[in-house]
Amino acid sequence: MNYLDELCDSGSAGFPKSKNSMRGDDILSRARNTEILGMAEELLVAWNPVRMFGTGAGSIHLPAASKEMLRWVHRGLWTVGTYLKDTDFSHLEEEGRGPSTAETVLYQFLEFVGDCYGVDLTLGSGGMVKDVYGRMVEEKYEM
Repeated sequence: MNYLDELCDSGSAGFPKSKNSMRGDDILSRARNTEILGMAEELLVAWNPVRMFGTGAGSIHLPAASKEMLRWVHRGLWTVGTYLKDTDFSHLEEEGRGPSTAETVLYQFLEFVGDCYGVDLTLGSGGMVKDVYGRMVEEKYEM
């Protein structure tokens, strides 16, 4: 994806030159984009065991394992959410730059899980669960 973005940014190999980079306008925003893109990729990888063990799509049906893996997916989403919490997204509503590559991949993941499995990963159950430190906390995700 970064390779294609680079071709578009430079107008090389027959691609039209982009007005706005999907990787970021400066080195810090490009680094942040790469970091969030890596986390979005981790979410995609972490979703596979949730799907396999929870839906019976594979040969092993382990709902408890699926539930635990889903908690790991939510931990990853929480991390991404804290990174994006202070991000100004007003440029998406105005005639500014479009979404970054990382924002697009993250949105695609959330849409995929919602459309294909009927799960809104941005919502928690509201129930009390044990966190990684053994404390009882409310299951909620603020994204």
